[in-house]
Amino acid sequence: MLLLLLLLLLLLLLLLPLLLLLLLLLLLLLLLLLLLLLLLLLLLLLLPPPPPPPFTLTKNVFTQWLLLLLLLLLLLLLLLLLLLLLLLLLLLPPPPPPPFTMTKNVFTQWLLLQLIAHIGGHACFTNSPCFVRISFFNGGGIICVSFMHLFFMLQ
Repeated sequence: MLLLLLLLLLLLLLLLPLLLLLLLLLLLLLLLLLLLLLLLLLLLLLLPPPPPPPFTLTKNVFTQWLLLLLLLLLLLLLLLLLLLLLLLLLLLPPPPPPPFTMTKNVFTQWLLLQLIAHIGGHACFTNSPCFVRISFFNGGGIICVSFMHLFFMLQ
């Protein structure tokens, strides 16, 4: 084991100068690339820009105007289609409303209320702390129903 460690240390001592030399070469290369980039940036900043090309009337200008006119006509057609769609939406009758649906909780509460109304509908107990008064107009007579609010709390 000791021999293996000594051999590894010797190998490291022999390779260490080579590794340092390689690292130094990499740093030098990086510095050279950085200097080259700096020189390129200086050249781009100091050199004047190229002159613009001279303007000439050619066949390309006519084609460009024609394409621009075609694009404007296409946009006008799109606008007319949008206006037609808006007109159709305004003139068509609205769709019928969805059918009335009752949730399970509301139906259960209504059913419980009907049950209580049929069992003790002719007496109103006003001395209860949970008294709630619901009046049904039954052909001129008023039927009072009292029930505990715990049955009918909305969730």
